Amino acid sequence: SFPGQFFLMLMIQLGGLGVLTFTVLVGRLVISGLSRNSEIGEVMLQAIDHDVKKRDEIHTVYEILKSILKISLFLESIGALILLSLLPESIPDGVNRYFLSIFTSVSAFNNAGFSILNDMSFILKDIGSIYTIVVLVVLGGIGFPVIIFFEKIFLEILKEVSGKFEVWGETHLMSRAIKGEE
Repeated sequence: SFPGQFFLMLMIQLGGLGVLTFTVLVGRLVISGLSRNSEIGEVMLQAIDHDVKKRDEIHTVYEILKSILKISLFLESIGALILLSLLPESIPDGVNRYFLSIFTSVSAFNNAGFSILNDMSFILKDIGSIYTIVVLVVLGGIGFPVIIFFEKIFLEILKEVSGKFEVWGETHLMSRAIKGEE
């Protein structure tokens, strides 16, 4: 039934968040136990954009938990939207496409390994849906600090590219203005 499936999805989500939270908090405790000046600890604090000079452990743990929740929900939402757009029309009758894509995204990201359908053979030839599920499984499995690291790298690249594009645009406009074209 739908209420049972919805409850199952919530339990998968809470279980996945619990595992991520436990792993990160144990890692945080190990890192803080290694050394107060540990470079790994500094990197982790910078990953959550936490002021390194503030060493309030409760606030740090709260920020880590908030980041885990935001990243998990964001990636699952993106996965659900992609699945919704890619799922083939051959979905069995009586199955809501929206809920199927959300449930599948949550299940894949949290590595639950099952679906609300008995048979997922309708996506066997839909390579986009399969790759989306695989990417969600991998992202859910690599862990929060790695996702944060990749996010920071992506944002730095985006910042660099946009800066170069801005310089190119300004140079182009100035050269046209000097030539009297505009």
